[in-house]
Amino acid sequence: MLEPYVRPGIDDRPDLDKALSPEDKDAVARLAIKDRRRPPEASADQPEAQAVRLAAAGSFGGRLAEAEHEASGRCRGQRGCPCA
Repeated sequence: MLEPYVRPGIDDRPDLDKALSPEDKDAVARLAIKDRRRPPEASADQPEAQAVRLAAAGSFGGRLAEAEHEASGRCRGQRGCPCA
């Protein structure tokens, strides 16, 4: 009867729950890196949330142009004007 193919380094690894002693398991748990990442933000699933946040934050160039526009006194609520 044919035996199933054993992938070297994958299928022949020992089961660590059976191979390690309780002391070894404690040492591994102590040395393990804890996952401290934040959960993904809503913008990962909702692109409109990211778009709103980006629009609210604006860019330095956009704020500078807006400040120059307001200071010029030329705004009369025209079409395409950021003040309209």
